[in-house]
Parts: sequence; C-alpha cells; structure tokens
Amino acid sequence: MTGRGPASPNTVRWLIGGFLVAVVAVTVWGFFVVEEARQVAYRTDREVRAVAWRLLAMADRDGSMPDSESRLADADGLELPGMIASPDGQWPATPEAAGIDADGGTFNLASDQVRVVFEADRPPRVTVVGLPTRNGTLDEVNRWIEAWAEAHGPAAAR
Repeated sequence: MTGRGPASPNTVRWLIGGFLVAVVAVTVWGFFVVEEARQVAYRTDREVRAVAWRLLAMADRDGSMPDSESRLADADGLELPGMIASPDGQWPATPEAAGIDADGGTFNLASDQVRVVFEADRPPRVTVVGLPTRNGTLDEVNRWIEAWAEAHGPAAAR
C-alpha cells in the first residue's frame, strides 16, 4: 500500500497561518458589527426617550394621555414646554432629565423607528420597530407614562 506521507512542514505552516488570518479577520469584523449595533441602539434609545417625553408633555398640557393616532397628529407642530410637573420625580420634568437634548422644538412624533401603541383602558405604550435599544429603555419610558397616568387618575390615562 502506498499512501501519502505526513504533510510537509510548509503545508502545516500555511494552514496555521491561514487559520490565524481568518480568526483575526473575523474578530475585527465582529468588532465593527457590534459597534454599529451599539450606535443604532443609542440613536433608537434617544428617539424612544424623546417620544416618551413628548407624550408626557402633551399629557401635562391637555390633562390626559393621548388615546389615538389622530390626537397625536393634532399636536404636531405645537411648541414643547421646557419643563412639566413631576411630583416625586416619577417621570422626567425636563428633556434633559429624560436623556434628550433640550432643543425647545415642536411636538412631532413622526418616526420610522418608534411607535406609540394604544390599548383600551390603558395609557399608551412606546415601542420600537425591529431596532435595538439599550437594556431597559422601553421599560423605563413606559413606567414614566404609567406613573403619570396613575398619578392623574383613570380618566387621564386614556
């Protein structure tokens, strides 16, 4: 029987070298993918916080949470306050406390990333459409909205 002998030292070196190059390339690529996901999560997080704070500002102005998309559309273009009432700090009183820029700006909920979901007999919920957020952001902003609704009674929640 004639068979092939052991691989030559050069072949082994080339295989190990190729493997190491592949490992380094995949690691570098992985770092870029993770960093991009973090950047998307950061941008989405800021958008979620901005939408939640705008809902709170609208509710503070009107005395009740919006209960439909049409009510949100009616508020587009209205000037945002720099501060809202927040007893016991259950929700942010300013845009800065909400983790967003205090640009003054106007009320505008148009976003491809963030949706406001309305349910009967419950305050609205903020959610995202297929994008990452940082851990706990959605829970936190929805707690703000629920706390506002609880503090203002059932009629204000809807």
